[in-house]
Amino acid sequence: MPWLRASGSPLQAAGIALLLGLVALVSSLATVTYAQISDPWGTLLVSKALTAHGTIRLETLEAPHLDIRLGYRLFERNGHQYLVYPLGTPLLVSPVVALAGALGVDVLQYGSELRLQRVIATLVALLTVWAMLRLARRLVPFWPA
Repeated sequence: MPWLRASGSPLQAAGIALLLGLVALVSSLATVTYAQISDPWGTLLVSKALTAHGTIRLETLEAPHLDIRLGYRLFERNGHQYLVYPLGTPLLVSPVVALAGALGVDVLQYGSELRLQRVIATLVALLTVWAMLRLARRLVPFWPA
């Protein structure tokens, strides 16, 4: 896989490492207060239901006061509770939620869900910057990229 291979000088590798390290630091230390009131709130719960029970029905989690916690994001149909948003994000982050669950992180706990959202956001930021850098390197020399 040539796209995984390191290319360039040690100085370039150090520059990439520094850039990615700064992105990780800024992303992980940023104070995010809107995560608890924004639309994605509850996405990790759907991922947990998928990984733990093989369904998107949120009542399988047996979480108390789920209707209060999710508010407008929760709806009922035929006696089952669902999140109103599409399943793309819960499907994408299900492996991360499964790994976190295996390590003892329970997304049913308010603080744990926030911390895991921050970890996922940091990973997405790193992958985005890495992909942009790889794309830019195809078009321009290293330092302008």
